[in-house]
Amino acid sequence: MDSFLDKGSKSPYKDLIKAHISSYREIGDYEFEVSLNGPVANPLALFIFPIVAEHQYKDKGDIVNPLLVPIGTGPYKIVSYGQGNSVVLKRNPHYWGEKPHLEEINFKIVSDENAMITSFLSKEADFTFIKDVDWDKYRENSSINIYKYTLQRYVFLAPNLKKQVFSDVAVRKAIAYGIDVDRILREVYFKHGLKSNVPIRPDSWLYSPKIASVYSIKEADKVLQDAGWLKANGIGTKGGYQLKFNLLVNSDNPYLLKVAQIIKTNLKEIGIDINVVPASWDDLLKSVFSGNFDLALMEWNLNYNQDISSMFMTRGKDNFMGYSNPSLDDLFNKVFSETDEKSLRNNYYKVGEFLAEEQPVIGLFYLEGAVMAYGNVKGIDPTSFNVFNNISSWYLKKQY
Repeated sequence: MDSFLDKGSKSPYKDLIKAHISSYREIGDYEFEVSLNGPVANPLALFIFPIVAEHQYKDKGDIVNPLLVPIGTGPYKIVSYGQGNSVVLKRNPHYWGEKPHLEEINFKIVSDENAMITSFLSKEADFTFIKDVDWDKYRENSSINIYKYTLQRYVFLAPNLKKQVFSDVAVRKAIAYGIDVDRILREVYFKHGLKSNVPIRPDSWLYSPKIASVYSIKEADKVLQDAGWLKANGIGTKGGYQLKFNLLVNSDNPYLLKVAQIIKTNLKEIGIDINVVPASWDDLLKSVFSGNFDLALMEWNLNYNQDISSMFMTRGKDNFMGYSNPSLDDLFNKVFSETDEKSLRNNYYKVGEFLAEEQPVIGLFYLEGAVMAYGNVKGIDPTSFNVFNNISSWYLKKQY
């Protein structure tokens, strides 16, 4: 721990540990006590980093030494590592859990996705990742199985809540009702996405069954009319304000550029005029964190510990929308301090229901990813947290 926090340390884990840990001490041969400086959602996630064996650790620089090869503490151990080209794993005889079926796994590291796919299709590999969303084309090969899983990459619209028009929750709700997410997933992502109007995964145990994503032009029109927004020349107008916005979108993401155009078309039907403004990712981030934007279409890689407080708490570091509500702050504080699983789930339900009602961001969907393997590789069951989640259960079926 001292090495991570050393002034000269360049470890990527340094800031995370420094922000949350106040003290630590050894209390036995197999026990280590850590004190946090405040409540943290899923504190165990703070300690997910590679472990360096005692005999490999010579000085503080070894925690970031790129030439140091971790041994591995899981079902497999690393027996060789060719930097940038290969990794060889062998069954770990000292592993405490289920012993893996496969004796050895060889990983081939290649330069890009095309090289990955080429190597796989030429049968130089039994298993590979797919980054292209159009993976269904590989289903034509009957010897290939495709396994999809939900990613942590969440797509949403972020409104600048410091602008008066977006302080009206009716406008935010109308936008949510007015976007046809099914059409977006169908036309842009080949249906490889999971709808969710809040940044809590629908397949999570923390997702309230009361939350639903609804597309309805009728409801969108009603919400705006009830709030006093009347159409003039096809554009919603109220008290001198018009529903005309610039929509920032990452120009380097071809999928989001297509999504932005569908949103523009959708919202025109309910009297909201959208001007799509492509910008580089760096420029987009500068704009949103400086408050110089109306709406931003974002693809955000959410934490695996499912802690979304930084996006919505009053002083959250990722709360560039400028949202502030003491009731939501209180809910998050309850989540942080809760130790009972049932109470934690119920409080998270309330967080999700609150976000669905308030729409501080207009949530759209989670992206899905996939891996593929030849039919003789069995037992694969990827999750968003770990594609190799159950690798101990993988096995090769004999070919006759």
